[in-house]
Amino acid sequence: AGIGNLNEIRESAKNIGALVASEVANLTGECCICDDCMLAVNALGGRPGFAASIFAGDKTPEKAMDEVLLSLKQRKGVERNALMTCILVFARPSDGDKKQEMEMFQGEVRGSIASDKCSEVGSDFERIFAPEGYDLTLAQLPIEEKNNISHVGKALYQLVTYLMYE
Repeated sequence: AGIGNLNEIRESAKNIGALVASEVANLTGECCICDDCMLAVNALGGRPGFAASIFAGDKTPEKAMDEVLLSLKQRKGVERNALMTCILVFARPSDGDKKQEMEMFQGEVRGSIASDKCSEVGSDFERIFAPEGYDLTLAQLPIEEKNNISHVGKALYQLVTYLMYE
């Protein structure tokens, strides 16, 4: 099921991540890793997306989660389907005539929005997002399992593999 225009949203996140990682790497003279994560919900047309801060406005993360849950209160089944995506950008500083090196990695996990927030600590929308095949939210999963299946864990695995074999 389509969730908004994900390709356009991903490209924007990749461009922003590349710009930030590139600038920081060049300013510091050190390698930089920049990440951006998003939650895209079917029934919300792909919102909140990477622009979660715009979706949330002046709201705290708690209130942003409450707003998503309230928006989906009357929705059932596939309408609650969602996708969490992480874009990681790794940049090395440019060195004289040497062109700057940059790599991008993307991790995704499909699932749905739970009916309530769990009480466990979790980042961003992990307290309301249940991965496919699980009755628990990402925040409720044991850390080892979460790292294996989460959007962030998948993107980090790709980055580590890249760094090991470059």
